[in-house]
Amino acid sequence: MEWCGEDSRAEMYCENAISCIKSRFSDEADDKEEYEGGPFDVLIMDALDPQDDIPFARILYTLVRSSFEYLYDSLSDDGVMV
Repeated sequence: MEWCGEDSRAEMYCENAISCIKSRFSDEADDKEEYEGGPFDVLIMDALDPQDDIPFARILYTLVRSSFEYLYDSLSDDGVMV
């Protein structure tokens, strides 16, 4: 069975999503022009449950407005996030 990550049409990023998105797509990004890729067509988010006692989960849901704004801003016009 082939793994979809090897498809030449896909680019995969395994990094801190919020930092990655913020540095590339927010108005606060200093190095926006260094990123050559356009907006994303698909964002797949493996989110933690808000009740999980994990510091990252608290940060994500405490700063939810700005976090999700960054994600929204990184999507193409027909982009989706799951």
